[in-house]
Amino acid sequence: MTVANYVNLCKALIKAKLARKNLVQVPKPFRINIAVTYHCNLHCKMCNIWKIYRETPNRARDEMSSDCYTSLFESISEELFWLGLTGGEPFLKKDLVDIVYLAASKSRNLHILELTTNGFSEKLAEKRVSEILEETAIPFITVGVSLDGPPSTHDYVRGRKQAWSRAITTYKNLCAISSSHPNLSPHISYTISRHNAGRFLDFLDALAEEGIEPDTDLISISLEQSGHLYHNVGSGKGSLLYGANTDIEFLLSRIRISNPFSKGIVEIGRNLFKKMFLISAIDFLKRPNKMVLPCAALFCSCFIDPFGFVYPCSVYGEKLGNIRKTSFGHIWHSHTASKLRGSIKKEQCPNCWSPCEAEPSFLLSIPKTLLPLL
Repeated sequence: MTVANYVNLCKALIKAKLARKNLVQVPKPFRINIAVTYHCNLHCKMCNIWKIYRETPNRARDEMSSDCYTSLFESISEELFWLGLTGGEPFLKKDLVDIVYLAASKSRNLHILELTTNGFSEKLAEKRVSEILEETAIPFITVGVSLDGPPSTHDYVRGRKQAWSRAITTYKNLCAISSSHPNLSPHISYTISRHNAGRFLDFLDALAEEGIEPDTDLISISLEQSGHLYHNVGSGKGSLLYGANTDIEFLLSRIRISNPFSKGIVEIGRNLFKKMFLISAIDFLKRPNKMVLPCAALFCSCFIDPFGFVYPCSVYGEKLGNIRKTSFGHIWHSHTASKLRGSIKKEQCPNCWSPCEAEPSFLLSIPKTLLPLL
């Protein structure tokens, strides 16, 4: 990360802090999360995205193509620092590489690209990632491969046979690519849910049997969520998950904050965030209706679905507008956006503890968020 990147990120955070106090106009977001498609090739138990086009197949034709993103990335060309692309299964999006290239070419300060994958389409994931690396020069690209194992548990949770074996192959392929591309950082994404809580040690044993070092530094953690992205509103937040605290306490004991000279600043930041996320997850599971940190949604970040609708985040299902019909800048500074910011500040949103919103919230609350880590 260059000095200029640091300066721009710090400026954005300062402006967002002041905006929360109504002292300045809310700056455009430095992080945007986009579900580029709702196509999915798995049938996950804790998510209903895969049902959308089965029940209403014609909706798939309404997804935005890469051209539809031009005005978005042009409007945040100075601000966008961190882009998250998810789905569905994002690698099923035929013009995914075009979308990434567009973001990188229009947003000169884009530093972090986060991609998620269920890993079921091994060759396709490998092909798309290789193309992104060839066509862009984004400094830090991370790909999270979902694994909620051990194998039988993972296949059950993901609803398809061979889900485990294919995801393992995808992860190994991406690790092989990263050996010649230092800006690529694959990791395993593990979601603690009602289906696997308390089985994390079994999961590590299963990784070891696959020849993967069970290094918790390579594993990111999230909690099962209920929200509009997952099309499972009303299914419960998965609070008081049996065995979840056991998994979290074990993970906390294994997190190592590396020497900043041995790893890049982004990697150090990820480990700091992981520790804070897990410490706060315990509080969230005890009191799931209480906001853990002041939320950065609509101050630093937002979510956009495959059809162009803008939301505060992946959980809060209130629409602000559609970037196909209205400029992003107008949507961001609209009365609707202002009203929803007020509801978030008053903790009147659904409340969650999702990494997508927790990461910018962690940054926004520095130095307070660093105190428990000392």
